[in-house]
Amino acid sequence: MVRTITLGIFLLAIVFFLLPWVSVSCAGEDLVRVSGMDMVTGSYDVPGNEEFAATNGETEPLAIWVLGVAAVGLIFSLFTSDFSRVLRVLSGLAGIGLLIWLKIKIGNDVSAGLPAEASGLVQVNYLYGYWLTLAAFAGGAIMSAVKSKFGLKIVKVPEAIPPPNKPPAAGNTV
Repeated sequence: MVRTITLGIFLLAIVFFLLPWVSVSCAGEDLVRVSGMDMVTGSYDVPGNEEFAATNGETEPLAIWVLGVAAVGLIFSLFTSDFSRVLRVLSGLAGIGLLIWLKIKIGNDVSAGLPAEASGLVQVNYLYGYWLTLAAFAGGAIMSAVKSKFGLKIVKVPEAIPPPNKPPAAGNTV
Protein backbone atom coordinates (compact mmCIF):
# COMPACT_ATOMS: atom_id res chain seq x y z
CA MET A 1 0.00 0.00 0.00
CA VAL A 2 2.78 2.44 0.93
CA ARG A 3 4.61 1.56 -2.27
CA THR A 4 1.50 2.31 -4.35
CA ILE A 5 1.10 5.71 -2.69
CA THR A 6 4.78 6.43 -3.29
CA LEU A 7 4.37 5.47 -6.94
CA GLY A 8 1.52 7.97 -7.24
CA ILE A 9 3.48 10.70 -5.49
CA PHE A 10 6.48 10.38 -7.82
CA LEU A 11 4.11 10.30 -10.79
CA LEU A 12 2.56 13.53 -9.52
CA ALA A 13 6.02 15.08 -9.23
CA ILE A 14 6.48 14.44 -12.95
CA VAL A 15 3.01 15.80 -13.78
CA PHE A 16 3.75 18.96 -11.75
CA PHE A 17 6.52 19.72 -14.27
CA LEU A 18 3.75 20.82 -16.63
CA LEU A 19 2.50 23.49 -14.22
CA PRO A 20 3.93 27.03 -13.98
CA TRP A 21 7.02 27.11 -11.78
CA VAL A 22 8.59 30.56 -12.04
CA SER A 23 7.55 33.99 -13.23
CA VAL A 24 9.85 36.97 -13.57
CA SER A 25 8.07 40.31 -13.37
CA CYS A 26 9.08 43.93 -13.54
CA ALA A 27 6.86 46.57 -11.96
CA GLY A 28 4.06 44.03 -11.58
CA GLU A 29 4.05 42.92 -15.23
CA ASP A 30 5.09 39.36 -16.08
CA LEU A 31 8.12 39.25 -18.34
CA VAL A 32 8.59 35.48 -18.42
CA ARG A 33 6.54 32.57 -17.09
CA VAL A 34 8.28 29.19 -17.01
CA SER A 35 7.12 25.68 -16.19
CA GLY A 36 9.44 22.87 -15.19
CA MET A 37 9.05 21.30 -18.63
CA ASP A 38 9.96 24.66 -20.22
CA MET A 39 13.23 24.57 -18.30
CA VAL A 40 13.88 21.03 -19.47
CA THR A 41 13.14 21.78 -23.13
CA GLY A 42 14.46 25.35 -23.22
CA SER A 43 11.25 27.02 -24.46
CA TYR A 44 9.84 29.88 -22.43
CA ASP A 45 6.47 31.63 -22.49
CA VAL A 46 6.69 35.41 -22.83
CA PRO A 47 3.22 36.82 -21.97
CA GLY A 48 1.90 39.70 -24.05
CA ASN A 49 4.46 39.29 -26.81
CA GLU A 50 3.01 37.15 -29.61
CA GLU A 51 6.17 37.45 -31.70
CA PHE A 52 8.23 35.80 -28.97
CA ALA A 53 5.46 33.70 -27.41
CA ALA A 54 7.62 30.59 -27.43
CA THR A 55 11.25 31.53 -27.39
CA ASN A 56 13.92 28.89 -27.54
CA GLY A 57 16.57 29.31 -24.92
CA GLU A 58 19.02 27.15 -23.13
CA THR A 59 17.88 24.14 -21.18
CA GLU A 60 18.36 24.19 -17.44
CA PRO A 61 20.54 21.23 -16.38
CA LEU A 62 19.24 21.28 -12.80
CA ALA A 63 15.65 20.95 -14.04
CA ILE A 64 16.72 17.98 -16.17
CA TRP A 65 18.30 16.42 -13.10
CA VAL A 66 15.13 17.02 -11.06
CA LEU A 67 13.03 15.31 -13.74
CA GLY A 68 15.51 12.43 -13.84
CA VAL A 69 15.38 12.01 -10.07
CA ALA A 70 11.58 11.94 -10.22
CA ALA A 71 11.79 9.24 -12.91
CA VAL A 72 14.20 7.20 -10.76
CA GLY A 73 11.80 7.47 -7.80
CA LEU A 74 8.92 6.41 -10.04
CA ILE A 75 10.81 3.42 -11.46
CA PHE A 76 11.97 2.19 -8.06
CA SER A 77 8.43 2.53 -6.72
CA LEU A 78 7.61 -0.51 -8.84
CA PHE A 79 9.89 -2.72 -6.73
CA THR A 80 9.41 -3.94 -3.17
CA SER A 81 12.95 -4.60 -1.96
CA ASP A 82 14.59 -2.66 0.86
CA PHE A 83 17.22 -1.43 -1.61
CA SER A 84 14.55 0.11 -3.85
CA ARG A 85 12.92 1.69 -0.79
CA VAL A 86 16.24 3.33 0.11
CA LEU A 87 16.61 4.57 -3.46
CA ARG A 88 13.11 6.08 -3.30
CA VAL A 89 14.03 7.93 -0.10
CA LEU A 90 17.24 9.16 -1.72
CA SER A 91 15.31 10.21 -4.83
CA GLY A 92 12.93 12.28 -2.73
CA LEU A 93 15.74 13.92 -0.80
CA ALA A 94 17.76 14.54 -3.97
CA GLY A 95 14.71 16.13 -5.60
CA ILE A 96 14.28 18.47 -2.64
CA GLY A 97 17.95 19.43 -2.69
CA LEU A 98 18.02 19.99 -6.44
CA LEU A 99 14.86 22.12 -6.33
CA ILE A 100 16.33 24.32 -3.61
CA TRP A 101 19.58 24.60 -5.58
CA LEU A 102 17.55 25.49 -8.70
CA LYS A 103 15.70 28.22 -6.80
CA ILE A 104 18.98 29.75 -5.62
CA LYS A 105 20.47 29.50 -9.13
CA ILE A 106 17.49 31.18 -10.79
CA GLY A 107 17.60 34.03 -8.29
CA ASN A 108 21.32 34.50 -8.87
CA ASP A 109 20.97 34.30 -12.67
CA VAL A 110 18.22 36.91 -12.77
CA SER A 111 20.01 39.32 -10.44
CA ALA A 112 23.37 38.83 -12.22
CA GLY A 113 21.97 39.93 -15.58
CA LEU A 114 20.53 43.21 -14.28
CA PRO A 115 22.03 46.62 -13.72
CA ALA A 116 22.18 47.67 -10.06
CA GLU A 117 19.39 50.26 -10.38
CA ALA A 118 16.96 47.70 -11.91
CA SER A 119 17.55 44.95 -9.36
CA GLY A 120 14.85 46.27 -7.01
CA LEU A 121 12.21 46.38 -9.74
CA VAL A 122 12.57 42.81 -10.98
CA GLN A 123 10.94 40.08 -8.92
CA VAL A 124 11.24 36.32 -9.23
CA ASN A 125 8.08 34.55 -8.08
CA TYR A 126 7.94 30.82 -7.50
CA LEU A 127 4.53 29.56 -8.53
CA TYR A 128 2.37 26.65 -7.40
CA GLY A 129 3.95 24.11 -9.78
CA TYR A 130 7.34 24.54 -8.11
CA TRP A 131 5.91 24.24 -4.60
CA LEU A 132 3.76 21.22 -5.50
CA THR A 133 6.78 19.49 -7.02
CA LEU A 134 8.78 20.21 -3.87
CA ALA A 135 5.94 18.84 -1.73
CA ALA A 136 5.69 15.73 -3.91
CA PHE A 137 9.38 14.98 -3.41
CA ALA A 138 9.01 15.49 0.34
CA GLY A 139 5.97 13.22 0.39
CA GLY A 140 7.79 10.61 -1.68
CA ALA A 141 10.75 10.62 0.68
CA ILE A 142 8.56 10.40 3.78
CA MET A 143 6.29 7.67 2.41
CA SER A 144 9.30 5.68 1.22
CA ALA A 145 10.90 5.94 4.64
CA VAL A 146 7.82 4.35 6.21
CA LYS A 147 8.32 0.62 6.30
CA SER A 148 5.30 -1.40 5.33
CA LYS A 149 5.64 -3.52 8.47
CA PHE A 150 4.24 -0.57 10.43
CA GLY A 151 0.98 -0.96 8.56
CA LEU A 152 -2.00 -2.88 9.85
CA LYS A 153 -1.89 -6.61 9.45
CA ILE A 154 -4.94 -8.79 9.72
CA VAL A 155 -4.13 -12.01 11.52
CA LYS A 156 -6.61 -14.82 11.28
CA VAL A 157 -6.93 -16.72 14.54
CA PRO A 158 -7.44 -20.47 14.08
CA GLU A 159 -10.82 -21.60 15.33
CA ALA A 160 -9.51 -24.89 16.80
CA ILE A 161 -8.03 -23.10 19.80
CA PRO A 162 -10.71 -22.22 22.38
CA PRO A 163 -10.56 -18.71 23.77
CA PRO A 164 -9.19 -18.44 27.32
CA ASN A 165 -11.58 -18.86 30.29
CA LYS A 166 -14.21 -20.61 28.19
CA PRO A 167 -15.74 -23.63 29.92
CA PRO A 168 -15.15 -26.92 28.13
CA ALA A 169 -17.90 -28.32 25.97
CA ALA A 170 -20.57 -30.46 27.72
CA GLY A 171 -19.30 -33.80 26.41
CA ASN A 172 -15.66 -33.17 27.33
CA THR A 173 -15.14 -33.95 31.01
CA VAL A 174 -11.78 -34.74 32.36
